[in-house]
Amino acid sequence: MSRQILVLLAMAAIASLGVLSAAEKRSSSKKDKKEKKVELPKPSANAGRTGQYNAPTSVADYSYHVYVPQSYSDDNPAGIHLHFSGQGGCADNSHFGQWAKYFLEPFNLIGVNMKYPDGDNMKNTSGKIAAAIEAVLQVQADYKIIIGRGAVSSFSGGGGPHGGYYVREGVEMGLTWPFILQALYGSNYWVPYRPNAAFGGWFIGVGTDEWSMGMPTLGDSSVARAREVFASSPCPDNYFHIGKHGHSITDNEVEEAARIFHRLDLAFAPFIYEKDFTEADLKPIAKSANSLDLAKAEAAVAKILAKEGLAEQTKTKAEKLQAAIAKRIEAVFALCQSIKDDAVLADYYEPIFSKQLKGHSREKELKDLFAEGRKAKDTRKVLALYKDFQKNFRLYFKAASPRLEKDAVEFFEKVKAAAGEQSEFGRMAAEYLAVQ
Repeated sequence: MSRQILVLLAMAAIASLGVLSAAEKRSSSKKDKKEKKVELPKPSANAGRTGQYNAPTSVADYSYHVYVPQSYSDDNPAGIHLHFSGQGGCADNSHFGQWAKYFLEPFNLIGVNMKYPDGDNMKNTSGKIAAAIEAVLQVQADYKIIIGRGAVSSFSGGGGPHGGYYVREGVEMGLTWPFILQALYGSNYWVPYRPNAAFGGWFIGVGTDEWSMGMPTLGDSSVARAREVFASSPCPDNYFHIGKHGHSITDNEVEEAARIFHRLDLAFAPFIYEKDFTEADLKPIAKSANSLDLAKAEAAVAKILAKEGLAEQTKTKAEKLQAAIAKRIEAVFALCQSIKDDAVLADYYEPIFSKQLKGHSREKELKDLFAEGRKAKDTRKVLALYKDFQKNFRLYFKAASPRLEKDAVEFFEKVKAAAGEQSEFGRMAAEYLAVQ
């Protein structure tokens, strides 16, 4: 069978997901999405349960494993991490090792791994997507989840339901799409990037020894998704990884994806569970904090705490809110310190974090921190190289190969020297050069 015929069959399989019909495209528009009211189900018998367990869905015999990090409590609401495993592996998918190490415990995310006993992601894919949506909603009903602090990932054939979920629900941030990062680990994710979909960053990883697997191959589909993301995403914090490994998820990949999540989390995600702060004095402060106007929120809560005769319950909650805001500000400074020498990331995130701290007593400190970073690198040169990278990514790799074209080798040598291997852009360049 010819390659062209195989590609056509693969595209037909995408359509069979049941999420790409004209009617469903219309129903997934932003306008229609806003008109569709989504409500959480009632809490289940697992509400507040700790540790790891399996829970059923109403779809076929599909279920999901839940991992509650030790950091989670009613006083420390969490985010969410959803994972789709590959063919065969999705029949169990109960292992949270890498997710717990790099995502769940460090960032207080509740893990959800989908379990499909038939082991076939391409069978009843629309039902598998529906089960995943049900799982995500139920976890939000059973725990205190802050919408926007989320990541969704897939491996191998898990890209089928993952991509279908993206098409069906990834129109805007909300209960059914609480994710700010998508991570593809050697994933058969065939759905194109959608410029008008929900905002977020991407990690796309593929190994040299799995490059030619599948049809379309993992190399072809991974390069295609990366090309679309680099060319069209409004966020430059995306990573296309090439590693010297086979069909597996490596620690290096998950760690890199977690770095992206951490930056996006602090730059864009809310961090206060607003339902805990419904008092008239505290409700607007919680909203201000979640709008990431940190300076304003900190000043407002200090003003509340300075009031005489403040009710003890209000005082206790105000102190909790004050501590959360202070912790967030410290986390922002720690992150900015870590990226100040990364020309691309610093250029993107500096105005975002500066806005969060506008009018704060440490505003100048943040400004000086980034100014120090700019002295260390030829920022303009690196940014110019990155623009070329975004524009010409499709030209860098040889057909059906992780190897670079000759001109691309010279280009990435320049990137590696100018950006430095400690930067995100420099690490990508070093990886591409290492497989030549």
